[in-house]
This record gives sequence, structure tokens and C-alpha cells, in this order.
Amino acid sequence: MLFGILATAVGSSSEDGGRVGAALLGLTGVALTVFAFTMAVAMLVCGWGLLKTRRWARVLAIILAAVCLVEFPAGTVFGVYTLWVMFNRKTEALFAGGPGNS
Repeated sequence: MLFGILATAVGSSSEDGGRVGAALLGLTGVALTVFAFTMAVAMLVCGWGLLKTRRWARVLAIILAAVCLVEFPAGTVFGVYTLWVMFNRKTEALFAGGPGNS
């Protein structure tokens, strides 16, 4: 929404390149929205898989935690904690195999 407001403000100015700036701001907003939605869906799927102790969910959690490390400060804290939990020996044993772990 912020990028839409900024794109409208830049696009309505009479300066050179206003339309190009508005288009870039709009595209940036759309790209960030798609990325956030994709991450949200991936995290929901990962959470479901972790509840079912699926092996693939542990791998997905590690990948998502690594991506979240750059989202300072909260993403970094949650990413480090998730990596710490996912690489714990007890967690590895829980997801190591057995019935229903595919």
C-alpha cells in the first residue's frame, strides 16, 4: 500500500521521469507483495509439515530460517532460534525417519 501511495505521488508530479519512477515504485510494491505472500504460504505449509513430523518440513524450515536471517531484527532472532532448534540432535532424531516420515 505504501508503494502504491508513493507511486501515485511520484506519478502525479510534473517532473521528468515521474511516470518511470511511479512504474518502478509500483513494480517494487507488487514484487514485495508477491514475495511476502509466497513466504507466508511456505511458512504455513512448513508449520503443517512440522506438526506432522515430516522430514521435508525440517529441511523447509531450515531454508526459510536462512532466508529470514536478513530480516533484521525480528527475522534474525527467529531465524537463529529456528536453526538452533532444527539442528538440535533431538530434533534430528525426531525427523530422522520411521513410519509416516516421507
